[in-house]
Amino acid sequence: MWWNARRTASVPDRIAVAAAMALGVGAALALAACSKSTAPASGPIALWVANSGSTRTGNTNTSPNPNSILGFTASQIATGTTLPPAVVITTNDGNTGIALDANGNLWAANPFDNSIAEYSATQITKTGTPKPNVLISATAVGSLNQPAALAFDPHGNLWVANSAAAGTNANTLVEFSASQLTSSGSPIPAVRIASTAGSITNPQGMAFDPSGNLWISDSAAVSEFTPAQLSASGAPTPAVTLGDDGLGSLNGPEGITFDAKGNLWVAVFFSNLVVGYSSSQLAASGNPVPAVIVRSGDQSALNNPCGLTFDPSGNLWVSNVTTSWLLKYLAGEITSPSSPKPVVFVAGGSLVSPCAMTYVR
Repeated sequence: MWWNARRTASVPDRIAVAAAMALGVGAALALAACSKSTAPASGPIALWVANSGSTRTGNTNTSPNPNSILGFTASQIATGTTLPPAVVITTNDGNTGIALDANGNLWAANPFDNSIAEYSATQITKTGTPKPNVLISATAVGSLNQPAALAFDPHGNLWVANSAAAGTNANTLVEFSASQLTSSGSPIPAVRIASTAGSITNPQGMAFDPSGNLWISDSAAVSEFTPAQLSASGAPTPAVTLGDDGLGSLNGPEGITFDAKGNLWVAVFFSNLVVGYSSSQLAASGNPVPAVIVRSGDQSALNNPCGLTFDPSGNLWVSNVTTSWLLKYLAGEITSPSSPKPVVFVAGGSLVSPCAMTYVR
C-alpha cells in the first residue's frame, strides 16, 4: 500500500452517499434506494474484501470493522447494499493482501506484525475472531518485511511481495512452498527474488497470468517474471516491464488482476484510473498507452482505487480507499477508453479503506 500517502479515515455510508450525490453521482440515488430494501442474504460467500484501516494500539478509530476481512454473498452484492456483510472475520491488524488457496482457505498479509495468517475454509463460514489456523511469521533475518500482496502459483506455492523501503528483504518477492504452509512457524522462504537496479520498488500488487508468469505492480510500473526466473533465488531482470505512458497511466499502481482473455488490469491509485493492457501489449517492455482506460468522468466514482477482481460473468469489481466503496463495472462497458458508470455500489460502515479483493471461483 501507499501507506504514507493515502491513509484516510473511514467514510460512513450516509456521508459517502451524500458526498457522491453532491458530486453528481447519479448511481448514488440507486444506492440509497436499494439500501432500504436489501437485507443480508444467506448462501456461500462470493466476494472477500480486506479492510486496510488498522487501529494499532494507541491509535483511535471509531469505525466498527477497521481490522477485518468482509465476506459478501452474491445476492447481497447483486444490486448493492449498505447493510453489513454476511461474514466479518476480525483480525489483529489492518490487512493488505488476501488470497484463497485451492482448498478455499483464506490467507491474509499483516504488514504491521510481518506475518501471514491462514483462516481455514471452516473458520470463515461465520462471523468471529478466529485464531489463525496457520501463522507464518518473519524469521530473524526478516523474511517478511511489510508484506503487501499475496498470490498462489499453479503449484500451490504462496508468493509474497515485501514492500518495505529499507531493511532485510525490503523490496523482494519471496515464495513459501506448499509444504511450508501446512503448519505455523518462521520458515526460510524457498525462493527469494531481490531487486536489481530498482526493478522491484515498493511492490503493491501480484498476479499470475495464464502461462504462470508472475506480474507485480510497484512504484510506477508493472513487471513480469517468468517461471524460469522464479525457480531459484536471485536478482533477475524482469522479462517485461511496462512504464507510465507520460499521462499518468501508472501513477501509483496498486492491485492487479487478469481477465479471462489474459489481459492485465491495474488500479491506479493517484490518477484515479483503472487501466487494461491487452495480452499483446504484455509481450515486450515499453510505455504503451493502455488499451482500456476507465475514468471517473462526471461520476467521480473512482477515488483512490486499490483492489481489483473479476466475477465469473466478466464484470470488474473495484475497491475505493477514500470513499470506502466497492464498485462494479459491466464487462461490456470496459472494452474501450471510456467513463462508464458503475452499476452497483456497495458501501456502509463495515467497509474501512477497503483494498485487496478476491472473488470466489
